[in-house]
Amino acid sequence: MTLGGWITFAISVGGFTSFFVWCMYKVCAGGKGIHSHNDDENSSESME
Repeated sequence: MTLGGWITFAISVGGFTSFFVWCMYKVCAGGKGIHSHNDDENSSESME
């Protein structure tokens, strides 16, 4: 494979791996996002 092919391969694999690690961090960290279970419970109580 040429040097350009290796560079493209490395950027592609590195980008995918970084995105995957970021997603796993967001899931495992349990940070409050836009849609959390507490928001659902509060919104249903306020509608009653």
